[in-house]
Amino acid sequence: MKSAPAIAFDYRPSRYLGIGVVLMTCIAVLAIAWSGLASAWKGILSAVVLLYAAVSLRGWVNVGITRIAHGDSGWRLIDRHGHEDSAELKGFLRRGVLLVLEFSAANGRRHRFLLAPGNSDAELRRCLWLVLLAQTPKQSGGEPLAKSEA
Repeated sequence: MKSAPAIAFDYRPSRYLGIGVVLMTCIAVLAIAWSGLASAWKGILSAVVLLYAAVSLRGWVNVGITRIAHGDSGWRLIDRHGHEDSAELKGFLRRGVLLVLEFSAANGRRHRFLLAPGNSDAELRRCLWLVLLAQTPKQSGGEPLAKSEA
């Protein structure tokens, strides 16, 4: 019986996504500032936008998983302290150069990882895509998050 293809890679959040969130936050604050609202409402809405952006970026930057691996034992998520946690692939999505992986860890937490040009090279994404395609739905435990292009 042929064993499952093995792959392991370090994960860090894509800086381009962070830059995009910061730029969109700036645009939202500028739109509020240039609106015809009263100054009090402008301040409140700007504070809400900045708070949401800060919470979003904090959760995105402080991801605890630093390595993802797949082999004969299945998917493994390794945190910054070196603790391994088995995980089940729930779904994946590929759009152009972007690849999203969704896992359900053994502790019940769900994790989504974005692999983009800012945090992974094209060869890694290509190899990972081949690993995902090689798995049957029974092995992967999931289906594409949406219609993915091959």
